[in-house]
Amino acid sequence: MTIGERIIKKRKELNLTQEALGNELNVSRQAVYKWESDGAIPDLDKMIQLSKMFDVSIEWLLGLSENEKSNYNSEELENEMYANIKNNIYEDFEKIISEHANEQTKYYRKIERDNNHIKNIVGVILGLLVGAMVVICLWANFKISSLEQSISKIENSAIGTIDEFKEQMKKANMENEKVLDFSYELEPISGYPNHYKVTVKILPKSGSIVDVLLSRDNGNYSFEGNYEIKGNYYNVVFDDVTIFEDSEWSVTAEFDDAQNEIVGTINGEDALLSMYPDMSTGFDYDNNERKLPYLIAEWEFNKIGSYKVGVFDSKTNKLIEWCEELDESEVPHDIMEKSNSDIRCFRASKKVLSNSNRKNKLIYAAVVKDSYGYAWVYPFYVWEEEGEKSLSTLETYQNVSEWDYE
Repeated sequence: MTIGERIIKKRKELNLTQEALGNELNVSRQAVYKWESDGAIPDLDKMIQLSKMFDVSIEWLLGLSENEKSNYNSEELENEMYANIKNNIYEDFEKIISEHANEQTKYYRKIERDNNHIKNIVGVILGLLVGAMVVICLWANFKISSLEQSISKIENSAIGTIDEFKEQMKKANMENEKVLDFSYELEPISGYPNHYKVTVKILPKSGSIVDVLLSRDNGNYSFEGNYEIKGNYYNVVFDDVTIFEDSEWSVTAEFDDAQNEIVGTINGEDALLSMYPDMSTGFDYDNNERKLPYLIAEWEFNKIGSYKVGVFDSKTNKLIEWCEELDESEVPHDIMEKSNSDIRCFRASKKVLSNSNRKNKLIYAAVVKDSYGYAWVYPFYVWEEEGEKSLSTLETYQNVSEWDYE
């Protein structure tokens, strides 16, 4: 048994708690706990007190003897024993403590050696990983460089082949076609979106041209052009053609040998983008709980030059005020979720919409300019019925010259 176990054994035989034993020895319960758990050793005086209290020998308490009872029956023998303890047993105390300290030192040194060993192993592993990563990166860079060179060679070869093929096809087409050159120009008509004056230039390979026709949708829509000859070119003018970005017009020429041939096409992507907006309305309320309409415009706004929405007098078409554009947070969520296009909301001031003294009706109107600077107007009438204000749309745009918004 350890010293602590011997103290526990005798304390329990006397039915003492750790606190009661501490009180007898003028020490805390924590001190007794440390003795019994072998976390500390009682000093010499306390060891003597324990020996007397437990009626055992100090040698037994220290584990130096298995004989519990003391061999000293007189005070002189006891004093002699104490003297012996002071001279010898105390030295054993120091020896035990010293051995314990040495064991502790050896333990911590072993832990330190183990930690250093682990650190060395981890360092070697990390070094190997870093080395492997470097090798992989160098190998990957080499492979990528080789691959890029191969792709570049293939691209150059392919481009050369494609260019050669195009040249051959061009020569073959020129041999079969009746024209040597075809080109066209689109001139926007101010105030009318998607309307263009179309000028076509045709250089015949041989013979002469009798008539030129512009058509789309398998001939369902067609126009005859007015042409004049300048040098060897035929300049053909179509005064007003509606062209959208998704439409394609064919130019067909009738030659003097009575043969008709499509000599070229006009691609809608070369025209301005469609400017027709999708308009709808929403409502706000004034202090009297009357509906106040605002305008919801659905456009691809990034594809137009500029836009403004204003409130105009319905009789004079004169601007009363420009509308406020609402923040995205003010646009109803159900409207935002239903549309894939860009949405803007515009609202006139409540002061304007709630003015009951106004003689004429109001008009919401969008003033739009394309990237060429041409402008037109989309009006949305505001009308009154039973004290409420609503919107009704016009199906078409109007010429901007009829509106006073400067």
